[in-house]
Amino acid sequence: MQCIFKTNSLTLKGYLPLSKDAAAREFYMHLYPAQAILITLVKFYARNKGLDLLKVFIMPKDMKNTGSSSTSNEYQNEATENFHRLCQLFVTICGELLREVIRLRINDLRLKLDEYEKVLKHICNASQRKILYPNSEDKQTDLKDMDVSLLYILLRNICGIPAPKNGWGDKQEKSDLSIGACIDRIRVKRSVLFAHAYIGTIDTDSFEHNWDYLKKNIVEIATECNSVETYEEKVDELYDCTLNSSETKTCLEIIIKMEEEMKMDLEIKKVIFMEDTYVPPSSVNLTSTITVPNLSAINHIAYVKPGSLWVAGVCTLKQIDLAGNLIQTVDDALCYHGCFAVTENGDLFYIGKDRHNIKRKSSVETSTIVDLPDYVSIRCICISQKKGNLLVVTRNDLKTQRHRVVRYDINENISHVVLDDSIGDLYKAPFYITENRNGDIVVSDQENNAVIVVNSAGQNRFIIKTRNSAFLPCGLATDDTGNILVVEGHKETYIYVFDQDGILTRRLSEKRDRWWGVCLDDKRNLYVGNRKSTIDVYRY
Repeated sequence: MQCIFKTNSLTLKGYLPLSKDAAAREFYMHLYPAQAILITLVKFYARNKGLDLLKVFIMPKDMKNTGSSSTSNEYQNEATENFHRLCQLFVTICGELLREVIRLRINDLRLKLDEYEKVLKHICNASQRKILYPNSEDKQTDLKDMDVSLLYILLRNICGIPAPKNGWGDKQEKSDLSIGACIDRIRVKRSVLFAHAYIGTIDTDSFEHNWDYLKKNIVEIATECNSVETYEEKVDELYDCTLNSSETKTCLEIIIKMEEEMKMDLEIKKVIFMEDTYVPPSSVNLTSTITVPNLSAINHIAYVKPGSLWVAGVCTLKQIDLAGNLIQTVDDALCYHGCFAVTENGDLFYIGKDRHNIKRKSSVETSTIVDLPDYVSIRCICISQKKGNLLVVTRNDLKTQRHRVVRYDINENISHVVLDDSIGDLYKAPFYITENRNGDIVVSDQENNAVIVVNSAGQNRFIIKTRNSAFLPCGLATDDTGNILVVEGHKETYIYVFDQDGILTRRLSEKRDRWWGVCLDDKRNLYVGNRKSTIDVYRY
């Protein structure tokens, strides 16, 4: 039996097979109010007639019914229907579920958004910020205006959801069925839709795999809302239903818009996997070796004109000449990765042993220029390309190890926060920092197994890492052409050379002991410290 309801612009068809079951099952679609009313009428009719409502779809009045599907001719084949069905699942059911989780966890959305305004404005793009913080006082912020990408940002940052086992944004383990991991998996599946958005097709095997994958995670998230059966039914009915071409078109437009916004974000943030660019190892010419008595594990080096080095090892910071002879020692310095920096005129800046202050040592005196509270620790420092500036990475230990990059004007005694990683997803264990000629700030993070590069405004440019997390970046340097040098700290020691856009151009190899610190002088001599008490000098 078939019921047809018509309005001026739409025809509603309800397929109502005879059934002994008087209850009509709900079919879910993201519908406008008029459409929802029509479906309610069909359901009411079905219940009164003792029928089982199986399928409902909306069809524009001027569209001819060409068969079992309401889609137009361009949507007739199975591959296009697969893609459109997946679009509807992602945009409608996933979107509705994520909104329900947010409503469950946040009583007053406006109040919460205002509380996290600084954080959200930092991580959202322009269109997302406009939705969260509209200019007009009359316009209300509504979850219905937010797509899955923006809902994910809110869920991750303001809803108090614990991070997955592998952390937000990383590949989640199959065994992790936490709500955070399931939400992250749905976010990852955006790439499947984005990869097919302009083709408009997806093969049946890929469709079935992705559908089952999304359904499993939807059901796990629905447990938090006590609505597992409801969402299982919605997914199953969307899988079986006759497609709605107008709704599919709307979903497709949303997907393409999300892809375009994602591409805009990727212009300032992308992950570069080193395996994607193969560069054979090249040997470097060892010109000399400097032995530093009573100093092991040389983890940081800085060149001082004319012809001396500051070096840090275990428990000791020393200035030596190029023959290894001691010039002077600093006893109250933190002797760790990235713990000091030297200006062109020879002034030394170093982190104090307690990690809460920075001292300046000139030829005349030693003074404290930065003194931070006990709950803020200093991780690493470097001299900026801008004269008179010092870049400092700090960590707030009271806020789950949140990091900041701060620029200090050492002459005017003022500071400016370049980057506030208040969400805690950029840095985990920053060891070294340097600034490139173009103003980019480069940080090696050993816990992230990555080199993280942001521009002078603190916006993410790119992240260099490997897929197997075998990368252990240590010392950093930049040359006069803007290349970035990174010391690999694993047993198979390399110095990787990347251009200023993160593309691997050289892989320097020399069978020496494990390397750590590195620096270049003005004559392109490369100084590399190792775990023993020697510094290898190469012609770069």
